[in-house]
Amino acid sequence: MNKVMPVIADPSHSNMIKIPLTGTSMWPVLKPGDTLFVEVFSHISPVTEIGDILIGRLNGEFVAHRLIHQVPHNIMKGDFGLYVDNENHPFGRVLGIERAHKVIWWGLSGQPMKKYFAYLSKIRSSEKPRILRRLALTIIHLLSMCSIPAELKYGQERS
Repeated sequence: MNKVMPVIADPSHSNMIKIPLTGTSMWPVLKPGDTLFVEVFSHISPVTEIGDILIGRLNGEFVAHRLIHQVPHNIMKGDFGLYVDNENHPFGRVLGIERAHKVIWWGLSGQPMKKYFAYLSKIRSSEKPRILRRLALTIIHLLSMCSIPAELKYGQERS
């Protein structure tokens, strides 16, 4: 499970917060030490899409997981994890990350190829055969390396 540390407000955006990440459930897309740029939802029923990385609470802790199913309710799951979150109530969406003092910004459109990530994350569930889960993780890893636009691979220095 991706655990997040105390929230740090970003004064440049009224509904934006930065959250340091400590867990590995979204590896390789999100890594321990990343700082997440999170848009806090301003209303109860935000517009989200399959594949968005959302921040919610699960068992009293903040978690960052991918939205893999929406009807009849949100189901979220970490790309690296094997189990889904049925009781996760998201309060924000990850719009970008800071890694090694470099910023990768997805914005409201979300991470490139996010629907593929969601599909592969579903395959990584505990009910699937082990070989299929490993293959899905390998593809997730390759997609994560390819999903960052060339001009952002090395990031922009954060001022």
